[in-house]
Amino acid sequence: MSQPNLESVNVPSVINKKPQLTVYTMMLIVSLIALLITILFLFLEWRAYEYDSGSAVASITSPWQQLYSTNLS
Repeated sequence: MSQPNLESVNVPSVINKKPQLTVYTMMLIVSLIALLITILFLFLEWRAYEYDSGSAVASITSPWQQLYSTNLS
């Protein structure tokens, strides 16, 4: 028996195999596009209200801070 010539035969392997585009892959792509569009609209909505990401907590004083500052002075 002679051995087959493996150089002439293209044996499919993991490296040579082209990935298939399945329904689930398309659903992932569509959901990614939907998320990116949603993030874009969220950013545009923030800009419409002139959203400031700076901290406003430091400018607010609680009644306890006012009480302690008057007693210590």
